[in-house]
Amino acid sequence: MSEGSLRGRSDKQSISPRVVLFGGAAGGIMIFGSVLAVLGTVLGLPEMHERLRLDAAQEGTLFLLLYVGVFFSNLAIGPLLQALGHKWVLLASAILVAASLLGFSGAHSFGVAIGAAMVLGFGGGAINTGVNTLVSQVYVDRRASMLNLLGVFHGAGALFIPLGTAALAAFATIPQLFLLAALFPLVCAVYYSFLKFPATQVSGRISLLDTLRAIRYPSVLLIGMLLFFEAGNEAVVSSWTSIYAGSIGLAPRAATLVLAWFWAMVIVGRALAAPLLMRVAKPKVILGGAILAVIGCGLLLSAKSFVTLSLGAAIIGLALGPIFQTALGAAGDRNQHSLGSVYGLLFAMAMVGGMSAPWAVGQISERYSLRYGPLLPLVGSVCVGVLAILLWRGERRSRMKNLPEPHEQPFTHVQG
Repeated sequence: MSEGSLRGRSDKQSISPRVVLFGGAAGGIMIFGSVLAVLGTVLGLPEMHERLRLDAAQEGTLFLLLYVGVFFSNLAIGPLLQALGHKWVLLASAILVAASLLGFSGAHSFGVAIGAAMVLGFGGGAINTGVNTLVSQVYVDRRASMLNLLGVFHGAGALFIPLGTAALAAFATIPQLFLLAALFPLVCAVYYSFLKFPATQVSGRISLLDTLRAIRYPSVLLIGMLLFFEAGNEAVVSSWTSIYAGSIGLAPRAATLVLAWFWAMVIVGRALAAPLLMRVAKPKVILGGAILAVIGCGLLLSAKSFVTLSLGAAIIGLALGPIFQTALGAAGDRNQHSLGSVYGLLFAMAMVGGMSAPWAVGQISERYSLRYGPLLPLVGSVCVGVLAILLWRGERRSRMKNLPEPHEQPFTHVQG
């Protein structure tokens, strides 16, 4: 066998650089999923209450500060990504997440927990923006499909924390649980230190105003509004479904299972969307998801049994699963020159929806009835559908005008 054929076989067997980078992105999005799940999990343990001496209002404050940290990181990280590159942003963010978890492991006061929650949110939000931008940049040919595949790992990270805590709570203390949780971001930080990343998009220039200026870019405001409603829908269903199930008479365990169906089908929806988007236009996938979500919300509103509630939650999870990542893919297709700033702004707009919608459901439930809670995601899904139609019409007009596709530089390794 010739030397050339041996070399050719070796090249075919080698791992693609894009696959190696996707592995790092998958680890990062799992970190972000765990960031969003960890407080809700550990604050449900009696030992954590004894350590921090928290009341309900203080618990709510910690959740708020976590999301405030995510919000401000979304605004700041885009320009940093474009100027410094993915390596330093992801490396520093993973270390921040690990440090905040270590801070929680030694916390014995509300004040320390406040600082740890804000750092946890800032580091997690930066990782989320960074890995979505990375995948969008290196998978130009199938951006939306790979972003949905990335979203599967987000769900896995969110599920791992409560499942792992349930399995280890009888054997490990609170500090030990936080130490174990901090190991994964530290491992990811080491992994990032050895990776070679794509070139920075704007070398040497950092302006935090770049994120706000991105609202003028093609379709960013439209997609940002779509993600505002979509994030609100996800936040309402994930935070109120088990409470809603309990209000119609389901036992706590059954109510938790209803919520588990929602999260499981979110993962399934993203996994199914990855190959579907190779054949179906992105606005059509978003519109189909919105229509299916309306049906699921209608089932929740009329549900009187565990089976109907579970079916409604499962349909909503399947429907909402691919919408967010697919919309990110559409934004990336139209704004390939400044992905960091665009994604940072989109995540910030989505975060506003994610924080405000559950609050609105609380107000509706207090003034009228908890049974009216699913009306908000139903209306939100209708809004997502209308915005998807507008996005679809915009793409059709662009094709009719024969606008050229934006030029993208091929993926290359330039950072050490």
